[in-house]
Amino acid sequence: MDEDKDMFMNNLRRNTFTNYMEYAFPSCMENTFPYHIENMFTNPMKNTFTNPMKNTFTNSIENTFVNHMENTFTNHTYKTLTNHTWDAFTNHISDLLTNHTWDSLTSHQSDTFTNYMNDTFTNVILQMNVSNIIVVDKKIRIDHNESVSDSCESIKDITNCNDTDNENTLEVN
Repeated sequence: MDEDKDMFMNNLRRNTFTNYMEYAFPSCMENTFPYHIENMFTNPMKNTFTNPMKNTFTNSIENTFVNHMENTFTNHTYKTLTNHTWDAFTNHISDLLTNHTWDSLTSHQSDTFTNYMNDTFTNVILQMNVSNIIVVDKKIRIDHNESVSDSCESIKDITNCNDTDNENTLEVN
């Protein structure tokens, strides 16, 4: 009788433990633990870390850096450089040429000024992507996409308009 009782208890323990481990633990662990960890850890980490980091870092850095640099560099620097430098250079050279330098030019100063103008236009203006102005010798060539009269308006103080030829050139005095 005691043996039967022991066998029964052993079977009960074994069955209870096995069944519990088989059904309760594996199911619980398989369904709850892995999914819980996967869903709670992976997805939140994926969604919380990856997407915000991807969206925040990539987009923020991309938007902040690219847009800021593009807006700052292109809109600010390009406009400042182009408009400011072009106006400052044109007005300054125009004033110097008209009011001071032009009246006091000698042959030597004329050569110096011509070389200076050529170098300045070539090295400064053309590098600022003002592509319709090309200095060749003593002439400023205006591309055909801009009329001579329009060109004369913008740099009229330092040039004389010459419509006699078809090359659209403005001669430096």
